[in-house]
Amino acid sequence: MSDRVATSGPGNSVSPSGSRPVTAQRGPGTATKAPNDTHTLPFDQGEYRILTRIALNCQPLIVDSAAQTRLSGDFLAALTANESAGVQNAARFEPAVYDHLRAIAAGESVAYGSIRAGDLDRTAQATLGVKGDDFHARYLNAAFASNNRQAIAALEDNALRQLATSWGYTQIMGYHVVGLKATVRDLIDPRFHYHLAVELLTDFARQFKLDPQRDFEQLFRCWNSGSPHGKTYDPNYVANGLRRMQVYRNVLAAQAVPRGELGDLRSKVQI
Repeated sequence: MSDRVATSGPGNSVSPSGSRPVTAQRGPGTATKAPNDTHTLPFDQGEYRILTRIALNCQPLIVDSAAQTRLSGDFLAALTANESAGVQNAARFEPAVYDHLRAIAAGESVAYGSIRAGDLDRTAQATLGVKGDDFHARYLNAAFASNNRQAIAALEDNALRQLATSWGYTQIMGYHVVGLKATVRDLIDPRFHYHLAVELLTDFARQFKLDPQRDFEQLFRCWNSGSPHGKTYDPNYVANGLRRMQVYRNVLAAQAVPRGELGDLRSKVQI
């Protein structure tokens, strides 16, 4: 896992709460075994710290959100690590999406085109979970433009930027709230965020006939590329996710100890 950050775009001007989004950074790695790890996975201290933070902060929400589905909590935790490193208000502005939404508002565009490499925000290239053009094309289609052009045209520029930004634990795009009884601010509410993430993942599983308890590689690809066989922006995205699922299981096993020892775990990993 390389050092990555979760951040907003230019000026950090798109925060729905008016505050600067938190930066998520990985600490230095070490070549040792994870606590209570009975497997032979290579251990990275920074990655273990991130997944411990997710377990301590998100596990109840993950369990609750997945309760009515067949989605794996381990998968949701690893997806969180891939996308935001477990930072609740992580945000990333995507200029190409912003340009497309402006074109919809002006009546100049219908369906989302491909993103050229030069269109990507240079700060976004150093973030977790950059989504590919096919993902955006899945949602920003002709029907989206037709149904929402008037509402989008009425928005101020900062509101458009919020729609063109990915938010929260699993980096849900702001445009996903268009047409819902919700706002972009809701995407950094953990309970709302995970419930919407589960809905989107369930849609992928239903459309592509995926088993949410087995087809983890395909689900990772769907979340990042829009299809179960799509090319992920980061070529290591799927491998990272699958590895982090196992690391998360190890983290939960390490936490299945008396409360005092859990406090020691918090101290050791410096959450």
